Amino acid sequence: MITATAIRSFAVHQWRQALRSPYWHRSLAVKIVLGLFTVILLLYFLGLGLAVDHILESAFPEEDVVSTFNSFLLYFFGIDLFLRFLLQKLPILPVQHYLHLPIAKSGIVHYAILKSMLSYFNLLPLFLFVPHALKQVWPDSPLSALLWLAALACLALANGFLATYLKRQLSGKPATVAVAAMVLVGIALSDYYGMIGLSRLSTSFFTRFLDSPILLAVPLGLLILSYRANYALLLRHTYVDEVTSSSRLPSATRADALADRFGTVGALVTLELKLLWRNKRPKSVTLLSLFFMAYGLMVYPADEVLFNDS
Repeated sequence: MITATAIRSFAVHQWRQALRSPYWHRSLAVKIVLGLFTVILLLYFLGLGLAVDHILESAFPEEDVVSTFNSFLLYFFGIDLFLRFLLQKLPILPVQHYLHLPIAKSGIVHYAILKSMLSYFNLLPLFLFVPHALKQVWPDSPLSALLWLAALACLALANGFLATYLKRQLSGKPATVAVAAMVLVGIALSDYYGMIGLSRLSTSFFTRFLDSPILLAVPLGLLILSYRANYALLLRHTYVDEVTSSSRLPSATRADALADRFGTVGALVTLELKLLWRNKRPKSVTLLSLFFMAYGLMVYPADEVLFNDS
């Protein structure tokens, strides 16, 4: 396991590297603006956490607020995982600078994984869950509130590790990502039209954390498994030859079916598509567009979609 001294050394090295980078001063204004937007987003989530009980009471006046809130948590973590996969940056550490030194590879890998815990995606759920727990659960049972928050915090961290693992595994497999996104949309639509009962399952699952401390082992186990999966994946690929070879560009582009069929035009189109997919912004827009293709089915009732005569 990595020590506190090693963590401090890695952090100091990365901080000095960032300060000495020629892009530090050029992008300082952009970082400040992004920081302000991050603070505003956190405040929005804090306000939502303070007001969510009133929103649920007005929308579902005959149901318990905590149970209603729990019924949406599966959706929350599913959307959170999808957005993390699209938007969360992978923790980067220039490992090739350390592999030739007498430093354990396990410590380098542990630091690279632990660094991802500093993502603001891990703060957003806390700004939503903590105010709600303090207002609705803490007055009746402080222990239940702590258990509930601990379970949700473990699931949020596990979501972060799982998104990082999937991003490393599926970044070069757009077809798999598209199929997974369509499956998630299909599950959401099936629940919306009453084919499956995710809301009831979510209510039953998360409500049990209020009364059963032993069930905390489930999210804690998911957190450990997701961490170990990231650790095993990175450790397998943390070698000097593999790290340096992955940064080299291929000497020639392979001819594929499109290039064979359309000649030079096909080769250029294929190259353009590869360049677009390697860029973060068009890839995110493409995946988000697949997610929102079913927007009308989720918003409008089924009778209006299927039997509208206009």
